[in-house]
Amino acid sequence: GIVILFLGLVFLVRFAAVAGLFPIEARLSLVAAVGVALLAIGLRKRIERPQFSLSLQGAGIAILYLVVFAAARGYGIVPPLAAFVLLILFAALGCALAVMQDSLVMAFIAFLGGFAVPVLLGGRAETPLGLFAYMTTLNLAIFGIAWKKRWRPLNLLGFVATFALASLWGFAAYEERHYILCQVFLIVSMAIYLATAVLYAHNTPGKYGNYADSTLLFGTALAGFGLQLGLVHDRPFASAWSALGFGAAYILVTVATMRRGRPEMRLLNDCLLAIGIGFVTLAVPLALDVSWTSGVWALEGAGAFWVGARQARWVPRGFGLALQAIAAVLTLSQAHPALSALPLANGGFLQPLLVAIPMIFTAWLMRNPLEHSGSGLAKGFALVETGLRQVWFLSGFAFVCLA
Repeated sequence: GIVILFLGLVFLVRFAAVAGLFPIEARLSLVAAVGVALLAIGLRKRIERPQFSLSLQGAGIAILYLVVFAAARGYGIVPPLAAFVLLILFAALGCALAVMQDSLVMAFIAFLGGFAVPVLLGGRAETPLGLFAYMTTLNLAIFGIAWKKRWRPLNLLGFVATFALASLWGFAAYEERHYILCQVFLIVSMAIYLATAVLYAHNTPGKYGNYADSTLLFGTALAGFGLQLGLVHDRPFASAWSALGFGAAYILVTVATMRRGRPEMRLLNDCLLAIGIGFVTLAVPLALDVSWTSGVWALEGAGAFWVGARQARWVPRGFGLALQAIAAVLTLSQAHPALSALPLANGGFLQPLLVAIPMIFTAWLMRNPLEHSGSGLAKGFALVETGLRQVWFLSGFAFVCLA
């Protein structure tokens, strides 16, 4: 019911100018009043009907996001600075209510509605500044919650929504004049979710030391680097310099976390260092104009598998194997006779080698049965893993031969 109500209000705002029965200010005020009413009813019922009240509060916050975003970006009746201040206030209100009531449900509903607003309202603007400022506000609110709560679903929602919306906007509306703004937004977004991954590891003890969220760590690196290459693909050697920059940033974060000297954070430090070294290594083939996609996916896949092996979790291991399989298919689809004055420093040699080394490393990790949680799915995956051991080693050897 709340989803239907929210969608109905979105379309009411979207088509507010069509009928012209009331001024747009009056229509938006009525929608805002609905959001405030839901918030008030939710707060009043928080003891009597807690789950229902949390859903109402989340919907109320999401509707307030909708009104401010539509008023500022869709109709231009609220100045950008005032809209930004209001968004910060509503984000702070949502964070405070979610943390005070210890409710992941409320936070998830509020932020899901918040990220859905730009998609449902649609439309185009001269500059993406409003959209980027809006998403950054939501991301900073998620980061603020991560200080106190280890709500992984909320972190993943923000990560997936941010990079998905940025990618969709980039494919549809990016122009060269937006370069600086997009670069700043990408750097800020990556910094937020890298810091969120560090906070999650800091707050989440596990059997083998504190957990490292492999999806957030490796996913941020993979998605962020893909968007970065989309920005600089037509600039000479920019992809290689970008890889060096990414590697330096991850290594600096590793140094900062290692200086605290906490042994339970060793897995996080190892992951950050592995990603940093991977990017620095990748700079060499990128400087020689080797396609980045298959090499990055294979390296990230090996990293995800390694994290899953360290934490006895089968989901990251399956994700890592899937990434490496995709990388192998991409490399085979792009294979062609290579002509170069240099026998080793060329794409024909380096591209299959960037897939071969992670696959052989993964096969080495699988040489003995790996620990798992003991669930039915984990036991089933362990059987698949055992069957893939020789396949992965021989596939890696085949790519060495191809190189």
